[in-house]
Amino acid sequence: MNVSAAGIATLAAMPKQKRWSTLLRLRTEMEQRNEDARALEHALEACYRLGYAMVRNTWHEGIGGVSVPILWQGTYGALAMPVPTNTVSAQRMHNELAPILLACAADIGLAPLQTPEY
Repeated sequence: MNVSAAGIATLAAMPKQKRWSTLLRLRTEMEQRNEDARALEHALEACYRLGYAMVRNTWHEGIGGVSVPILWQGTYGALAMPVPTNTVSAQRMHNELAPILLACAADIGLAPLQTPEY
């Protein structure tokens, strides 16, 4: 979950208690693998600020994605679009793809996001 835009967007949309327990588990797993959890936290904070998650080259060079948290029929999820990062710039992901996904997600049902207190 910590390396995909869809995972980050879904995590951002979760109710507070579920998000906290999931974050605790993810941080523990990352510590066990000697990974730094700050990248996950920064991506999550950016999702709260922007309304969408964006990742580039986090688990495999050349793969990224943009994702918007949604709430559809009482179920939290994410509307996601994977992209090849070697041909789609971060600027295009922010300026072109994110607004399209946000508009589509608004038709489905944007999940309410509440910035957590750390």
